[in-house]
Amino acid sequence: MHTCTLSIEQQIGCGHYGRVVKARAKGITAPNEVETEVAVKMVKSRADVTEIKSLVSELKILVHLGCHLNVVN
Repeated sequence: MHTCTLSIEQQIGCGHYGRVVKARAKGITAPNEVETEVAVKMVKSRADVTEIKSLVSELKILVHLGCHLNVVN
């Protein structure tokens, strides 16, 4: 398993329990890969347990989608 370097840029959206930021990722598919523009979904900095559970539930749904070009599994 290789590691990925992630550089957070700016917020591009937000919702009730989370936010989405634009980022650059290097090494998503291969260690020497060029940077790829990605969106990263995360809970807000002061999230409570309910908000974290909501994000985890959403991520579980994405796992069931299987491999998809726009989702890092």
